[in-house]
Amino acid sequence: MPEVVTGSICYLVDTKHLTPSHVLMCTPTIVRDMLHLAQKVMPFRLKEIIFVNAPFFVEISINKLVKPFLSNKMKDRLHVFSSGHEEFLKFIDRSILPEELGGEDPAKLQDLTSTDISCF
Repeated sequence: MPEVVTGSICYLVDTKHLTPSHVLMCTPTIVRDMLHLAQKVMPFRLKEIIFVNAPFFVEISINKLVKPFLSNKMKDRLHVFSSGHEEFLKFIDRSILPEELGGEDPAKLQDLTSTDISCF
């Protein structure tokens, strides 16, 4: 009997260093295409999308400009936290998070990001 493997990921975005000019670079077309990819194209299930350390303009942009165009299922999976790590820890196991995000993993966030970026 064939084995079915279902996979899901939790996408964690630290927006601590995001500025309003970064947000303004996201045109409506880019946002539309990203939402289409996340909801219809990706070959895996997005279990959660979590934005942490979100400045007020990120929180407003996501809640007012992005969420209205998401399916109800995706709305339930998208979370924005302006500060404090304790709130989002109910979605992610502390043992896999870097210490700088309130976790127990000694890996540095910058090292993990550099590894991911070098793949492209």
